[in-house]
Amino acid sequence: MANDYLQGERRSKKELGVNDFNHLSKDGVLGHYKECELTHVFIFEKDSNRFYHYFAVLSYEEFEEFEANRKKSYLTKSLVKVNNKYKMGISQMRITLENASDIFNQLCSTSLKINGTNFIIPKDIQLLPKTHIPTLWGYDGVMLNKVLKPNFWGDKYILEFIALENSLSTIFTAEELRKINAEILKVIQIDLESVYDRIGSFIIQFPITLITGNARLSEDWCKAIISISASQQINYQNDLFCYIRTTLDDVVTGFHCYKGTVENKELNLGDSNNLEFKIFNQSNGIIYKNSMTNFLRGINSNFGISSCNAEPRIFFDSNGNKIKKNLFSYSLAVSVGESNSYDTRTNKRILQNEIIRKSGRCLNLHDGEREKALNFIRKSINKKASACSEVWLWDPFLRQPDIFDTLYFIENQDILMKCITSFKKNKRQENETCSFEEFKEKEKANFLNKSENNLGVKLELRVVHSNFGFDFHDRFLFLIPIKKDEIPTVFSLGTSINRLGKTHHLIQQALDPRNIVESFKELWMLLDNKESTIVKLPEDIYGRQ
Repeated sequence: MANDYLQGERRSKKELGVNDFNHLSKDGVLGHYKECELTHVFIFEKDSNRFYHYFAVLSYEEFEEFEANRKKSYLTKSLVKVNNKYKMGISQMRITLENASDIFNQLCSTSLKINGTNFIIPKDIQLLPKTHIPTLWGYDGVMLNKVLKPNFWGDKYILEFIALENSLSTIFTAEELRKINAEILKVIQIDLESVYDRIGSFIIQFPITLITGNARLSEDWCKAIISISASQQINYQNDLFCYIRTTLDDVVTGFHCYKGTVENKELNLGDSNNLEFKIFNQSNGIIYKNSMTNFLRGINSNFGISSCNAEPRIFFDSNGNKIKKNLFSYSLAVSVGESNSYDTRTNKRILQNEIIRKSGRCLNLHDGEREKALNFIRKSINKKASACSEVWLWDPFLRQPDIFDTLYFIENQDILMKCITSFKKNKRQENETCSFEEFKEKEKANFLNKSENNLGVKLELRVVHSNFGFDFHDRFLFLIPIKKDEIPTVFSLGTSINRLGKTHHLIQQALDPRNIVESFKELWMLLDNKESTIVKLPEDIYGRQ
């Protein structure tokens, strides 16, 4: 039954998308289009001579290119090598409105042929209804604009054939996909690393040029001054409608609306926070402009003053270099505008809440809280275990009891456990007075003897020793998701597993763990040898039998 609903939704979205294309591509609805620009990123497979679609933006334009040598070009001077089997290229061409319509119809039939070349597209690709893309929205803007062509007149609409799954993730590793995205960004402002869910998509873009508008604030910060203009060639000016509102702390603090075109019209609001301005056609629901902006009410600056010919601070760093540092006094502060208004405290609280929300999970531990620390680790693992393919532990003092205290509590028997430790025969590691071979045999025996059955355990423990691998210090727990396009969850443990809750330390989630993940992978590959493998389960159980 659920699948029937899903298929029904997909059919309805496709029907709406087809109707939207027929409407938006008409002359005089959003612009007076004459030609299209197609930017296409593709993959070439050398062995089979097959081409794969990677990403494309087809933008309708009010400009027509007449010079034949500019009708088509390759932004990549030559195909860029991804690996020994695949290369990547980017083409850019001018095509007619008829050719654009033909490409749209092909995609509706899940096929793509451009200038006689067939491209393999994702099997599960879905047409979505029209989407309005603001040019300005908040502080950071709209992420999707990172893969679209800028519209210097204003906002835009898109129709998107979106790939429901990244089929190329079965061909390329995560590192290779990042390499492709980086190569794209070198030659054109398409940042698929930031908007990686659009890999495989084909986007058709309609810039809005016939209606323009802007909103600013009055000197008392309580009124909006709006202007709306329309091309003289359109006949729906009487259908134009706009509203303007302000919000603070998720409540509406000001609202007004207006019908028709206008210039420098004042509308009472009473507030200036998160000013949203929208212009739309009330007869067909087309949005021409939608923006959210904030305005600077005041600026605080601190200035440092250094006395003329003042003596610098002189010292030597750890390398013996003589350092001179001029000293400043920052007692001079300058304020421009109002710095303490009615919303200052609220905005500070909103900002602090946002920082806390994005800061990740953190646990502060003291001596005597070992069970608290271990329970945090166990619950964190099992909370995500159903969506994970692998769990990793990286700890220079990691031993069999530490793994039993943590990873053996995982309830998902399909998870692969990867662990890296180190062996250094020195006085600081009191238990390692034995040779490396004796250490390996002892640790392996512990895994086989101190668990009654090692049921459902898929684990490999590798060790940095002698000239194998590289030294490391920090301790991490990795939760690797099944889906390759999801970012792993990584905790910095603050101390070794055997010291959890025995002294003061922090367990903290890393916000962007990708570099840490790559470092673990690098070391794991360096230790991919018999000399560095302590135990591998369940293989070692079968070998023992």
